[in-house]
Amino acid sequence: MGIRETLLESGAVKFGDFVLTSGKKSDYYVDIKEASTRPEILNAMADAISLKISAKKIAGMELGAVPILVATALKTKIDYVIIRKTERTHGTNKRWIGEINNGEKIDVIDDVATTGGSILKSVEILRSHGAVVENAICVVDREEGAKEFLKENGINLIPVITVSQLR
Repeated sequence: MGIRETLLESGAVKFGDFVLTSGKKSDYYVDIKEASTRPEILNAMADAISLKISAKKIAGMELGAVPILVATALKTKIDYVIIRKTERTHGTNKRWIGEINNGEKIDVIDDVATTGGSILKSVEILRSHGAVVENAICVVDREEGAKEFLKENGINLIPVITVSQLR
């Protein structure tokens, strides 16, 4: 079964009235976080993402990207970095978990891309610590401007599937 069928049959695509992370209202919601709790769906997403990785390390922001990062890292044996949404005020005070090396190429992974804002935040944190980020891979591109916005910021958005392919 392909990723399209897997996402549709699992109920990951929901219809109704929703407010997205970007603040936009939508008549559908792609619930990759919920879908990620099911091993067979997470495995299918990791398989699909694994084919699109070109860097030697992957990274993504908590919470939505974490299960996908871990599953993909286990499949590919690629190290990963978890980016925190907010600054830490205790411990190491780092904004990330994992290792970021100067000049290292890292692909950013995300669950769903709408405007690209969350992905850009991740990329900016990585770049500000010396990483080279050229690609962002998402499970679903909602086709609401993320690809163009990220392109303007030197990032190639590579979706596993687009929302028009899900409809």
